[in-house]
Amino acid sequence: MSSLTANMSAIQLQRPLSLPATTVHPTYARALCMLMRQHGVAAEPALALAGLSEAVLASDDQPVTLQAVTQLALQALQVTGKPWLGLALGRVVHASAHGLVGHAALTSRDLRELLQTVARYGGLRTDAFRFSWTEDGAGGALKVQNTCDLGPARQFVVDAVFSTLLVLLENGTGQRPNGLTAVLPFVPPPWRAAYCEHTGLDEAHLRFGGDALSLHLPTAILPTTCITADARAHQAACRSCDEMLGRSITSATVAGRVRKVLEQAAPGGFPTLEDVASALHRSPRTLMRQLQREGVRYMRLLDEVRKARALSDLCEGRDTVETIAARLGFVDTSNFSRTCRRWFGQTPGAIRAGSAPLPVLAATGDDGAGPDEQPVARVRR
Repeated sequence: MSSLTANMSAIQLQRPLSLPATTVHPTYARALCMLMRQHGVAAEPALALAGLSEAVLASDDQPVTLQAVTQLALQALQVTGKPWLGLALGRVVHASAHGLVGHAALTSRDLRELLQTVARYGGLRTDAFRFSWTEDGAGGALKVQNTCDLGPARQFVVDAVFSTLLVLLENGTGQRPNGLTAVLPFVPPPWRAAYCEHTGLDEAHLRFGGDALSLHLPTAILPTTCITADARAHQAACRSCDEMLGRSITSATVAGRVRKVLEQAAPGGFPTLEDVASALHRSPRTLMRQLQREGVRYMRLLDEVRKARALSDLCEGRDTVETIAARLGFVDTSNFSRTCRRWFGQTPGAIRAGSAPLPVLAATGDDGAGPDEQPVARVRR
């Protein structure tokens, strides 16, 4: 049974409360660099002007600020001379680039559940947009509203999201949904013909001047079966996404703010309790007392962050198991392997190979670390 009910009429994901800046997963910036090179343009100068580098984008651990990505997009638009580059970007981003969110969407039972899944979890890839799904007697609508000022890169970003969503629907059902109509939140540009070329939609199914990007689908096609449907994999992916979503929603708590500091730690070094307390402008003793009132211990939060990062790196990253283990602070791969079996019931190799259902992120015990681990960032005595 899916974790999303079939009769759900409205789903909305609110912007996470604690993000200090709007962020985007680095995979989309990497795809933009690839697209620039495909058009015969070197990406390095544009990256430098945007304050980015290949080394920064190579890390799957740290999100990139939306400001940096939009600067990169503006540079790309200028040097390629192609104002429809956002549409092209959406076409080259493979569904696997969307991580657990893409996995949850593509393993949905049918088109309706796929759209519900995107609405619920889409904001986990970026908090620049709020996704919602509604249905009435005529059909359903997926609405995508920006939560911040996108500046002069607005049309590029919206185009990229639009094209990405169409590709996701096509990958899930094996075809472009018949009868789909798209509404775009700006006036028709001089190059409006590019929308038909890159999306396959005709003029009758493209409308401009809406208040937000939205995709409208008739009721008759919502039960279309997904060719990639997998009930067990979908349930596991949704539970993992729910865990990630829960951490975002509860980030107004002290534990949530501690978790955010830990999640933003540079690869290879997690902060101590004293470091976190300093970042949150309180003493270590006060922080421990506040966490205790919320029923949480620092080492439990650290363990959960390491667990989530391990799963993300193994499922989505390109580094070796040895590199991931070192980055998470394990003294050797055998220690990391034992911990993965405790966390997920699988070895790192099995998770990466996909030989078993995707692990589910579940809460750890109070202390987090097991007796045979050598965790990093213990509290200074």
